Amino acid sequence: MTESASHSLYMNFKNLISSNKKAVGIIIIAVVLTYGQIILFDFVHLDEDELIIGNQSFIGHFKNFFEVFKHDVSFPSGFSAYYRPILTLSFMIDAVTGGLNPGYYHFTNLVLHAIASVLVFYLFINMGYNSRISLFSSLIFSVHPVLNQAVAWIPGRNDSLLAVFILLSFLSFIKLMNKPNYLMLAGHIIFFTLAVFTKETAVALPFIFVAYTFLLKKKSWAFKYVAGSWIASIGIWYFLRQAILQTKDLAIPDILKMIFGHLPAALAYIGKIMIPYSFSVLPILNNSNLVFGAISILILFFMLFRNGISRRIIFGMAWFILFLLPSLISYDDESRVVFFEHRLYIPMMGFLIILMEIQWAKILSLSEKKTFIAQSLIIIILSLLSIINLQHFKNRLNFWLSAVDSSPNLARAHSGLGNTYLAQDELDKAQAEYAKALDINPKEKKVHNNLGVMYSTKKLWPMAEAEFKKEIEINNLYEAVYYNLGHLYAVNNKFKDAESYWLKSLELNPGYIQAHQDLAVYYFQIGDYKKSVYHIEEMLKRGAAIHPELKKFYERYKAST
Repeated sequence: MTESASHSLYMNFKNLISSNKKAVGIIIIAVVLTYGQIILFDFVHLDEDELIIGNQSFIGHFKNFFEVFKHDVSFPSGFSAYYRPILTLSFMIDAVTGGLNPGYYHFTNLVLHAIASVLVFYLFINMGYNSRISLFSSLIFSVHPVLNQAVAWIPGRNDSLLAVFILLSFLSFIKLMNKPNYLMLAGHIIFFTLAVFTKETAVALPFIFVAYTFLLKKKSWAFKYVAGSWIASIGIWYFLRQAILQTKDLAIPDILKMIFGHLPAALAYIGKIMIPYSFSVLPILNNSNLVFGAISILILFFMLFRNGISRRIIFGMAWFILFLLPSLISYDDESRVVFFEHRLYIPMMGFLIILMEIQWAKILSLSEKKTFIAQSLIIIILSLLSIINLQHFKNRLNFWLSAVDSSPNLARAHSGLGNTYLAQDELDKAQAEYAKALDINPKEKKVHNNLGVMYSTKKLWPMAEAEFKKEIEINNLYEAVYYNLGHLYAVNNKFKDAESYWLKSLELNPGYIQAHQDLAVYYFQIGDYKKSVYHIEEMLKRGAAIHPELKKFYERYKAST
């Protein structure tokens, strides 16, 4: 490119971003060009079986709108340590409009990321940065591959959804700080409450408001308008959460011990931001590259030494740390702890504030034109890296092959790949992966159940029965294993045993449609019509399809009573 041509391109770009509206357009185009392909992606079957695919009878009906607030995030599929009703409502909207078509869910993820990316731009503008640096930084956020998981993995939307509410709440807070406004006050309270009910990480938000006020504004008068609403929103959320969740919270000493033990993960996260390499769909510490994190920290320290530490840098650090620390807490057994990259979605904004303050172009003595060229190359490279990395989320097989490749020491990865092979009827490959999972962790949940399913497929009944019973020993709250064992007994004409295990599965999960269906058939066959009708009605109540013969029987029975 000639000197005059590059100067012309630079001037055209400078004029283009003179309007914030045009900057917003650039951000949306970048998001669509980078992530548009995900609309064609499939489910990868990591948590989607529980939250979406196996939960259609609940999330597929708006009549359950208020029921969402009465249950944990996994209801009715299990016992979760998380209360996230807004996430479930987002799945409900997709399920009602698109059923089990993954394109609808991926489209929602795409829209949420585009909205969040635009709001990040306005966050930087409202913090006083000029439109050029705000656009560049928000474009990094828009296309950086470390955030791919939050966009391409459907349940990863919990962080982009949370980001939308946090940013809207924060922007309204900034407006409120500048001038009292009842509309901004109402918006702030509403969006703050939505954030809290989206993900528990939002409880760190009041500390961010305080840090912003005393580090950057030095005004505290607005607290008398909003502090009470923070307390009320968190109080209502906490009360409902405690009343609903059946798992116990971790003790504070245990939380602190866990955060300290998981701090190396923060180093891995920083390395992935600064040196976009070594990404993983299921990253664990044992297989994480900490060297890049150490190098990144040294680079940051050098740049901070050259630039000095401003109040904004301290605020950016506070944002990054306060939103990152909750991601180091896990309710999983230590052998199953995964440091998902989507958890960087909100901390990334604080990290970008630090980078904006460092003013790397001035440190490196770059001219405006060279800065523009360098920034353009950075965005293009990050976008291309994302386009390549997104292929790991394209379908179930790609995802789990990638998981095993990047985290070979994770039993969960081998179990997921085994499930993929089982679904494809590649039983020998499935068995090999299950064996690897159990070698790594003999108590890995759901592996023995899936081995039982595989042996049932081969009609190796004694081996299947043994595997199901092993699963019950280590995972006695898993409703599917009781159903599967009941099915095994039914196939072998042990109907009373089958009945007891099907009833146990319903005790754990009252919405287990297959158990209701099999019990309805069983009771119909033995002439216990009242019980058969009960289970048919439980299916109807949940919007499940009824077998034509059962439906005819039910209609005749109701007509005769």
